[in-house]
Amino acid sequence: MCGGEPVRVGALRVLPYSEVTRSAVRNQQKYDW
Repeated sequence: MCGGEPVRVGALRVLPYSEVTRSAVRNQQKYDW
């Protein structure tokens, strides 16, 4: 069970970063225009 917990925590950390990168890309597109 200990081995599965870190994986879940890692997934939770990866998801927020992906959302932040998407929002950053949208901001860059707005600035480009």
